[in-house]
Amino acid sequence: MHERGKSDSPVVPANLPNNAAAAEAGEGSGLAKGNTASKTRPGHWAGHGALSALDRVRQAARRDKEARFTALLHHVSLERLVMAYWALSPKAAPGVDGVTWQDYGRDLVANLRDLHDRVHSGRYRARPSRRAYIPKADGRLRPLGITALEDKIVQRAVVEVLNAVYEADFRGFSYGFRPGRGPHDALDALATGIERRKVNWILDADIRDFFTSLDHCWLEKFLGHRIADGRMLRLLRKWLKAGVIEDGKWSQTPEGAPQGASASPLMAMSPKDRARHEDRLRDYHADLPLVNTPTIQKVISTGRLLIQLNRRQISARRGMVISGMSGTGKTTALTQLGRAHELAIRRRFPDDGDRLPVIYVTVPPAATPRMLAVEFARFLGLEFPARANVTDITDAVCSVAAHTRVDLVLVDEIHNISLATRAGAEVSDQLKYFAERLPATFIYAGVEVEAQGLFAGARGRQIAGRFTVVAAVPFAYGTAEQSANWHALVAAVESTLRLRDHVAGTLPEMAEQLYRRSRGMIGSLSQLVRGAAILAIDDGTEKITAELLDLVPVDYAAQRCDNPIRASRLVGDTTAL
Repeated sequence: MHERGKSDSPVVPANLPNNAAAAEAGEGSGLAKGNTASKTRPGHWAGHGALSALDRVRQAARRDKEARFTALLHHVSLERLVMAYWALSPKAAPGVDGVTWQDYGRDLVANLRDLHDRVHSGRYRARPSRRAYIPKADGRLRPLGITALEDKIVQRAVVEVLNAVYEADFRGFSYGFRPGRGPHDALDALATGIERRKVNWILDADIRDFFTSLDHCWLEKFLGHRIADGRMLRLLRKWLKAGVIEDGKWSQTPEGAPQGASASPLMAMSPKDRARHEDRLRDYHADLPLVNTPTIQKVISTGRLLIQLNRRQISARRGMVISGMSGTGKTTALTQLGRAHELAIRRRFPDDGDRLPVIYVTVPPAATPRMLAVEFARFLGLEFPARANVTDITDAVCSVAAHTRVDLVLVDEIHNISLATRAGAEVSDQLKYFAERLPATFIYAGVEVEAQGLFAGARGRQIAGRFTVVAAVPFAYGTAEQSANWHALVAAVESTLRLRDHVAGTLPEMAEQLYRRSRGMIGSLSQLVRGAAILAIDDGTEKITAELLDLVPVDYAAQRCDNPIRASRLVGDTTAL
């Protein structure tokens, strides 16, 4: 597969002389004509700097696609190592040796001189990569290798040298982790092509698990097509064979390459790409998936049952009220029910694009019947002039909801309806009218709705006769079993993190501290973890510590609930959920 049908000639020395007359001075055979005709020009360093030498390599590679380079390692000069160090992110996580960018820079010249000597004498030893994981688009985890700082410096310098050879082999439309040809550049080019040309189809293909299943033998054979420098090949082989450390244990890497090293695409990200990557991490942790708490399980199972019971009912349909203190996960449980139901309907009717199975609205403060009707209309994308009356809006909402087969209506902030006032009673009647006209199951959520008088009077008794109440309560921490349940919850929340250097088990070790801050409220716990994750991304550490958790403010509901025993007394309600 990799044979050319002849010997490895022409073999071109990378240390080409500056004039064509001295072409025979370098080592090698079968030198293609014109390979040494390039002129020396200064780079970032004055005089005959390292960049000028790489220019000659680049031109030789461009002119002779079959050329093999016998002397490349000497281009990994002290100057190039200096530039590689300054190109690294000061906030990058340390590798297995724990050396940070700042620590290494305290005696930078001496450290780099020693590193340069070890690289060229063969005494340099690659350290194992530290294993970390980030989420992939399909929900799986992508393994990364966090390399030691010295390895990053040498790898970045080597990448620059190898780019001089391999950039000549790429086509202009070849995008990847290349200088000026990154993934975002590819998207820009694709968008431009689609907008300016007639495009009938787009082929999207991917090599599954490429980096983790990379064959070392074939990789070395491939490199041998262009690289004949034995010292450079041995250096690359050291990185491939260095192995990984995960959970304190070293393991070999018989195949694959560590994603995350400077010699891999991820560490070749431009500052712009790295900023976009961090923005995606922030977005993910700002909307961190919540674990399946007992309240969520109870709400989803009860909601599914009620939907089935109401399927053939014409009136007097059964519903559910989620009630509890602020921060106990009521809205989360409500939205998780809506999400689960919509996914189930989409799977059952994959070709029915007109179906809208769920409506979600919130009751505005000091609401009127018209304001509530407008909330329904806004969710359905209906717009009305200011002079439209409540009857017109209600009729339009019911018509569209029937056409789109709505069968679940979620109403949040139900505590804003007070049956003790005339306006509250009218809003309650408007909601009841929707419930009678729409063939759907209604689920309400609010703060301590029993205390708000929702079940008072004739209207309240009618609601109480048709609706099941699910109590959302803080987690308890009074007994050993309750403490174990809280630790399990914290561990489950931690499993959703996608921070490069966060060590699994860190948050469960701080479970008691998290309970003191959140008082067992799932909303407050989520705020603490999400906030600390974003702070960890901002400071470059990408791991949650007790210090970062202390920087995240909690809501007033958690602050005022200053007695942990109060939560433990709710154990009966918790187990019922």
